[in-house]
Amino acid sequence: VSTQSTWGDSKLIEGGEMSNELEDLKRRVEKHNYQGQYLEWQKILDVLEKNIDHLDIAYVEGVINAYLSSFPFDPKYWIYLGEYLTKFRSRDDGLRLFKNGLSHNPRDVDLWVYYLTWASKNFASDNPAFVVQCFEDAIAAVGSDYHAEKVWDNLIFFHSSSIEEVHKVFKRVVKIPLSGLEDYVGRYRGFIQDIPNEEVIKLAKPGEFPDADAARSALLQAYVDDYSTTYTQVVRRMHYESPIQTIPKPFEPVSDAYLRSWTDYIQSEKAAGDVDRVIFLFEKALNALFFLPEIWLKYFIYLETEAARPAHLEEMFSRYQPVLIHLNPEVLLYGIYFEESQGRIAKVRDFFAYFRKHKGIVLEVILQEIYFEARQLSLEKAKTLLEEGFAGLKDVRQQLFLLQEVASFHAFLHENAEAGWEMLKSARRELKGTKEFYYLSFDFAFKCNWDVANKLRNAHSIFNEFLLEHTRQMSEKDQRDVWKAYIDLVSKGSKDPLIIKSTVAAYHNSFGRFLRPAPAPAAESKQDYGENPRKMAKLS
Repeated sequence: VSTQSTWGDSKLIEGGEMSNELEDLKRRVEKHNYQGQYLEWQKILDVLEKNIDHLDIAYVEGVINAYLSSFPFDPKYWIYLGEYLTKFRSRDDGLRLFKNGLSHNPRDVDLWVYYLTWASKNFASDNPAFVVQCFEDAIAAVGSDYHAEKVWDNLIFFHSSSIEEVHKVFKRVVKIPLSGLEDYVGRYRGFIQDIPNEEVIKLAKPGEFPDADAARSALLQAYVDDYSTTYTQVVRRMHYESPIQTIPKPFEPVSDAYLRSWTDYIQSEKAAGDVDRVIFLFEKALNALFFLPEIWLKYFIYLETEAARPAHLEEMFSRYQPVLIHLNPEVLLYGIYFEESQGRIAKVRDFFAYFRKHKGIVLEVILQEIYFEARQLSLEKAKTLLEEGFAGLKDVRQQLFLLQEVASFHAFLHENAEAGWEMLKSARRELKGTKEFYYLSFDFAFKCNWDVANKLRNAHSIFNEFLLEHTRQMSEKDQRDVWKAYIDLVSKGSKDPLIIKSTVAAYHNSFGRFLRPAPAPAAESKQDYGENPRKMAKLS
């Protein structure tokens, strides 16, 4: 979605208070999660609509486009902005906006119906062929939807001056399992009975019937036969369509029964083997449940595996990127894995950069980006990303997890223990004072396929830094724990008992001053132990 109209470019025609208020609301939006952003945008749009007459056109376009960028499944504002641009700019601007909205909502019947009405109003007088094409586009996109009657009704109305064209539409619609299919039988009967006899003969096969009444009877019977054939599909769809008829509001809790209804419906179409129909239902489900990551994941997996439609998956992933970055990272990462498998390396880098720009550092995503660069043998880039990850992750536990995963990746998948070890050492500045960092370092050194001398030498280099730099930042208990972890490593890795003994002796020498608790103050001793000489002696 184009967002070239920036927030700061446009100003109020009269005064500046509203501009400032919208700017403030926009900044507030970015501080919230996806659901919170939606609620904040509703406030912005409410203010905008109330003051629309006082706002610059480019400003209005920029605000609504910014909203639709993150929430493209809201037909209301595609319609609102389409009409607004048509009125204040041109019908071509309105057309571009509507086409953009339909590309993001290809299975939204109501949006298509509105678009058809708008196209008829703005183009029918001088470009009727274009309007006909709009109808054909709508039928291709949503004409088979269970609730697509308004699309077909609009087409009948558009062709109302041509008996032949109306008849063609009636013959097409009777083969579509629509919820109101039965009504078309009665309407077709009235249509056939009202047209002149000579027109009835033209619609029937010339020379096959003795008169117009016989032709009418034959046409009606053929229509009823088509209806009877299609009606079995209507009954089948009715079973699945009824439970999903009510679309939940965005981010409204969705019941398990509602989700199961969608799943059962999709599975039934999979069993029928109609790939296009399954794709149709998935995209219809996204209109209702775009905020649920599991719907996106199931659809992406289906497109890549069962449907074997990689081009369609690439299109979906690119088009809805502004939405996917707000969902569970697994959704975005699946699309990234797919792009990498197709060899589109530059595109993968663009997606990762886009995510960091809009969402900052997220552990799961930065970790996968580091892995990606390592798979491309861009180890310097991976190291830079690791540093960015440490800078962006404020939680020490997440920093440690990132460090552990990346180091292990290098050591055990790339068989490059030195690279992993260097990453551990490069992180010591950020993680100094945390005993978990030393646990990780010792564990890493022990597991690597180095010889014993290398294991001990590398672990000892980290341990020496601990002794020289970090002891003052730790509590006594944490210092003891680090010592004990190092002793365990030496005990496991060294076959020389003298080394083990000297390490243990060094530990006791370092903590000798702590082995005997300091005498308690007299008052405190009296309060805690009274005059009991045994307890006092034990304390001493």
